[in-house]
Amino acid sequence: MRLQHDGRVHTKVTSELVVHVPSGWPLAYQLLLSEDSELYRQAVACLLRGESPGDAGGDGRYAEWRSAEPEVSPEKGGLSFRATAYSWIDTYDDYNDMLIGPWRIRVGADSWQIGFEPSGALDSATWKAITVDPGSSGAADARPAPTTGKGTASLVWKPGADESAPEISVTVEPDWQRSLAAQHNRPLFSFLSGAGDLLSQLVVAVLLLYAARLERRRNGGGAGQGQLDAEQRKAVDSLRVWAWITLLLALLVDGDDMLFEMFWWDVDIGMYVTQATGVLLLVFARPARGVVCAGAVLFLPAFLALLLWSRLTPFRDAVPYPFSGWEDVVATFVVQGCVVGLCLLGFAAAGWRLARDGGLLSGGFPLRMRWTGPAVVLGIVFTAVCYVAASERNWRRVTWLRPHDVAEYGTNHIEYLADNAYWFAANGQNWLFAYTWVLTGTAILGVLRTAGRLSTGSPLGAKPDRLLLLVFFPVVIGLDLGWYAESGALSWVWLLAHMAALRLMVAVGSSRVVLCLPLDGSTDALGATMTGPRRTALMDRARRYREIHAKLRRLDQGQSDDSVLVRYSLEQELNGLHSWSDSSGQPCRLPPRISVVDAALSLGPEDNWWANGKRGAALATVFGLPASVLATWAWSVRGDSWNTALHYGFGVPDVLLAFFYWQLGWTGAGFVLGALWRRLPGRRGPVKALPVAGAFGLPIGLDALARWVMNESQNSLVLYVVTMLLVLTLTGIALDLESFRGENRYWQSRLGLLLSLYQMRFLSLQIAYLVVQILGMITIWEFFADAGGPPPSELRRSEGETR
Repeated sequence: MRLQHDGRVHTKVTSELVVHVPSGWPLAYQLLLSEDSELYRQAVACLLRGESPGDAGGDGRYAEWRSAEPEVSPEKGGLSFRATAYSWIDTYDDYNDMLIGPWRIRVGADSWQIGFEPSGALDSATWKAITVDPGSSGAADARPAPTTGKGTASLVWKPGADESAPEISVTVEPDWQRSLAAQHNRPLFSFLSGAGDLLSQLVVAVLLLYAARLERRRNGGGAGQGQLDAEQRKAVDSLRVWAWITLLLALLVDGDDMLFEMFWWDVDIGMYVTQATGVLLLVFARPARGVVCAGAVLFLPAFLALLLWSRLTPFRDAVPYPFSGWEDVVATFVVQGCVVGLCLLGFAAAGWRLARDGGLLSGGFPLRMRWTGPAVVLGIVFTAVCYVAASERNWRRVTWLRPHDVAEYGTNHIEYLADNAYWFAANGQNWLFAYTWVLTGTAILGVLRTAGRLSTGSPLGAKPDRLLLLVFFPVVIGLDLGWYAESGALSWVWLLAHMAALRLMVAVGSSRVVLCLPLDGSTDALGATMTGPRRTALMDRARRYREIHAKLRRLDQGQSDDSVLVRYSLEQELNGLHSWSDSSGQPCRLPPRISVVDAALSLGPEDNWWANGKRGAALATVFGLPASVLATWAWSVRGDSWNTALHYGFGVPDVLLAFFYWQLGWTGAGFVLGALWRRLPGRRGPVKALPVAGAFGLPIGLDALARWVMNESQNSLVLYVVTMLLVLTLTGIALDLESFRGENRYWQSRLGLLLSLYQMRFLSLQIAYLVVQILGMITIWEFFADAGGPPPSELRRSEGETR
């Protein structure tokens, strides 16, 4: 047995048993048969389990995992049998042992007791060596005394030829980080973790309510703006109501989990809570009558089932339960599926209202059942099939050595699937509502859209817009950080850290913002003079500026006396292009060291920051597609993660949603880049991308430092930061090109326009910059390519995850 503590949240335990099976053993030939045969299972069970072949959870082997079937190969005098099992010490249990291969582990608060208990079939075996590697923590005690050691901490027992296996007991006192992580299921730890998640929701809700209040004050003071005010008021009211809804959802979804962990609430209460969340979303959405009727159809089956047969209702014995066997499994899934469908319908309806009220849907785009209904049904069916398949895989994993040809096996199989089906809605609620950040981001965008029509400069100019953008950044773009030792007690801190990082990155480079530089000969900033008509004139000047520079380069290649006069004339014209006037009409010049092209690029491709943000989001969506595939692979597929996803009820849907998780993250980052374009330092897009990428990476760097203190994995964090930088760099270059998209018809390709805008010396630097980023991504990916995935409990933290 080997314990691995370092670089992970939970200690990984690996057991390896190697047995020489003599050819004279009566069951030896059965090891060579098909893995699906009863005779094979009988022989393997005799070697590994003895009298306890395993069941759905009663013998403590539900935590045991194996990556492959036992290896059987011929050798001199018989067969070599090698069986490997692994698990993670991730659950405190001072009363029951965790069984991994021939080992028992009792997980206490301060120490773990490891005992050796091989199958009875091996009582007469001759043991060459029994090894326990306690890992970096070492062993605090070992009975009986080991024969020898191996390496730095391994203990080795070598019984004599006529001795049976000793009753080995090893005490391990793990480091405080692994001990703390193993106790995450204790009531106090669960409460603190749930409280941290609730606090995150509370912080977001309070900030949204405060921003809505500020917006309403500004809206109330904007007399004479007519319909625009009414449109903004509608978006702000929707945001304000949604903030209260998120608080109620947090109490329902996270609150019932906390109470369940502490008091073991009945699963029927989870059903009531899940129904309540779906109804709450539908009430908020106020959809059309057809959607309401569909919600009622989905609500009634579960409500009647709970009313008649719940363990909490007085009518339970009034009507006999009509289903049994497989009918019970199907009926349970139908009822539970209706509850999940109600939540899906409410989720879609709520998102539709937020997008409609924010003006994000063109032409109204009404929510109709002719497309909503099939989409919800397809989602329910797909999710239910994946859930059933995962339950079946877990059943086969745990009972792989049980006799399959006995009636008890079939009965237990049905009971196991029915019990899993009974938790479909309660677990589905946690999985689905982990994505409420999408709705919150939609509500914020709706208000920012209406506010963007009132301001052309930047969302940082008005306090409510600035606050909303700062909240949008961690909600939609930032990673879910702050989870240490399997606890989210500090997760709310990182929400504020993301906001502070974005504000800091923008503030640090404020002195180098092109539009904030003072004009030469005036106290006005360049941005204060950029009105609509002057923008058009500036774009014309920028084109003429590049034409003159092209002529000057050609003159440099063939100097003559006549070319000197021509050059002087061009330089005079070039000098005149930098003449400008301030807001009062007084003549002045563009800021020193700023060219006309720099000034034109600093405005972005559109006339206001909202339109720039939309353009940046659209471009980042395209560049983010391959990045989403890469991040999804690293997040949900690589190593043991895919195997874990296959055995988790919502694992496969989670992998698909992980792609959209990352895609929306890149899209949101592109929006922030475009919205802040006029207030970001630098003259070219790749430089402007640095502050946004830095705001994304700074909290990750702090989180990596905290993980280093906790001796936890920092797997793929650098990869995510480099990927974000690459996506934003490409988006920045594309935004520069979009600023001069009116000239596309004059160029054979966009590359020619890019050469004209950046000039050869700048373009070569940008290409080198991109190559370095790509090489960095490849190097990081190769470094982490063989890393194993997290244990089930680590990966499944995404059930309660919020952006």
